[in-house]
Amino acid sequence: MPGAASDVVPQSARGFLEGGKRGFAAGAHGKSVTYEGLTLHEPSMAHKVVAHAMSSIMWFWIFYRFYKDGDTLLYGHAAHFEHEDDEGTDGEHH
Repeated sequence: MPGAASDVVPQSARGFLEGGKRGFAAGAHGKSVTYEGLTLHEPSMAHKVVAHAMSSIMWFWIFYRFYKDGDTLLYGHAAHFEHEDDEGTDGEHH
């Protein structure tokens, strides 16, 4: 039958539209574990590499900020009289 939905709809979406199982991300992807109806697939190597890279960047950023702002984090902000005073350079007082 020309112009039928099966001619227009991609193969990956046909099962979903016909009431079948969703096929976009539900394919067989190696090892998986099913617990109480929830199936968890093992992530691909690309996902693992990206996860390690992003977590490395996160920890680098945390340690870098601690290196720069560690005194403020540990001891709090300095009191107003502990800041360096630049008022004496031109003789004006605000």
